[in-house]
Amino acid sequence: MVLAACLGAGLLLKGLLAVMLPAGAALVYLALTRQLFSARTWERLRPITGLLVIVLIAAPWHVLATRRNPPYFDFPLHSGPGMYEQIGSQQSILFGRGRFSSRMDACSCGQSNPSALRRQ
Repeated sequence: MVLAACLGAGLLLKGLLAVMLPAGAALVYLALTRQLFSARTWERLRPITGLLVIVLIAAPWHVLATRRNPPYFDFPLHSGPGMYEQIGSQQSILFGRGRFSSRMDACSCGQSNPSALRRQ
């Protein structure tokens, strides 16, 4: 239960990576020690109860965030010209306009534009 509670807190604090790294390491360890398919191992780990604890800890925040910010999962699954315009606009919001933002636009979009990298 303590492991599941820590994984739930890690999911809130660091995201999915906080769950995937320990789970991946545990699966590799169990496979190397030939305990992966042992019934005793899975009885001791209690994966269904642990998953329920993780969901009970992390789900309320995700549900609240989705309800208060509706396009929470609205992101493009392809790259195209619109993506580069969005990256540039987000960086101009973060860094402002000027010499720094134009260099960031050129570097982050993968464009080779030497004029954007020169001093202005």
